[in-house]
Amino acid sequence: MVYLHYPVRVQIPSPTPYFILEHVGCISKPALTEVTKMAYHMYKDQQGYWRWRLLAANNKIIANSGEGYYNKADCRAAIELVKNSKDAPVYEV
Repeated sequence: MVYLHYPVRVQIPSPTPYFILEHVGCISKPALTEVTKMAYHMYKDQQGYWRWRLLAANNKIIANSGEGYYNKADCRAAIELVKNSKDAPVYEV
């Protein structure tokens, strides 16, 4: 059995359901609304390229970049393109 003495700094993988974060003391009740909203996550892949993914409130991935970006700024610009595409037409093919 392992006993932890607080404060303990641990790396928690993302996405982690909010109830686990609350259980281990990483967040409190008021902060739960921040975690349960949709959010874009930027990360580096195994080749060192920047990518993004959009997570729904239930922590499911609903969109991703589909390609890697050499520059972090290019990845962020791609996120902004997606954010601004709300008026794009939808075609059934």
